Amino acid sequence: MRIVSRSGIALPVIGILALSNVALAHEGDHGPGGGGSSSDSTDDVSTTKDAPPVGSEKLSFGLDWVMGFGNVLAVEQQYPGSTQITPTNVIVSAPYRTQTYMPTAHYAFSSFGLGLRVPMTIGNIRNASPQITGDNVFTVGGIALAIDMPKKVSDTLTVTPELELVAPTAQGDAPPTPEALAKIPPGSFDRYAAYKYSANLAAAMSHGYEDDALFWAHRAGAVPRIGATLKTGALTLAPFAKLPIMVDTHTDSDERLRLEVVGGARLAYAVTPWFEPGVRVWAVVPIIAQSGFRDPAGVVEPQLRFHAGNTLSVTIAGILPFAGGLTDPYTGAIRATVGVAF
Repeated sequence: MRIVSRSGIALPVIGILALSNVALAHEGDHGPGGGGSSSDSTDDVSTTKDAPPVGSEKLSFGLDWVMGFGNVLAVEQQYPGSTQITPTNVIVSAPYRTQTYMPTAHYAFSSFGLGLRVPMTIGNIRNASPQITGDNVFTVGGIALAIDMPKKVSDTLTVTPELELVAPTAQGDAPPTPEALAKIPPGSFDRYAAYKYSANLAAAMSHGYEDDALFWAHRAGAVPRIGATLKTGALTLAPFAKLPIMVDTHTDSDERLRLEVVGGARLAYAVTPWFEPGVRVWAVVPIIAQSGFRDPAGVVEPQLRFHAGNTLSVTIAGILPFAGGLTDPYTGAIRATVGVAF
């Protein structure tokens, strides 16, 4: 499906689920993601996958919105002179603005939980220069289904193993090499398939590489994850680690397997019964990856979370890389999430 607009990108309203005690969110993931598949929901933006307490809500829905900016590899059209009728395609590092909307749902059974995440991105691949023009594109990421099994170790500690499976629905085709692109007639190159790839890649960058399995094009993924939530008084600590495994379904892939290690933690303090500021920190290290995307990254995410018990939560946050491949050129994002539980 291709939906392309030359108008600007509409400003979004809300973002993903991150209910504190909902297993759908993963502990360092923002409602999907982050240190594992999605968010562990102890933070709204979430990242913590807590076991719901006895008598807590069973069904939850959420939306995670992330607006990112930076530069991404893209194929754009170049108009070098007034005498040239047909533009040429060129590979550039293009500035971008993305908005990713990720609806989520989770149901907590007596001994396990099931979660669903569906990432959708509007990407504005901007003009690399006055003569090199980009465009807007809509693209879908990998649809993810997760199962989690919270285990209450004590009154203060819950451990949650999880497995997320990602369908290869992320759209887009990677840009060819400059040499290969020069041999393709401009009119026969599907640049919007390349735009969708660039938009999904930009969305992965805007999420601090925490949820790559949801955005890497045409990858079937399996993401085992382990998270813990330790609550002592008003203080909550939620470490997590996950191992995204991505297999390319392209027949001519130059990266059949991609493997990453993601680990981090969330620290939050309940100032009042309804206000809980916090911070998440994580690192991503590619283990098996193509040479162009092998740089590790370190990211910090300050958060402000407002909630009404376990039934309603709103979080606003910033995604701020501080080390690695996302700092030059710099990639950043703002995030807003909302979650409702029944």
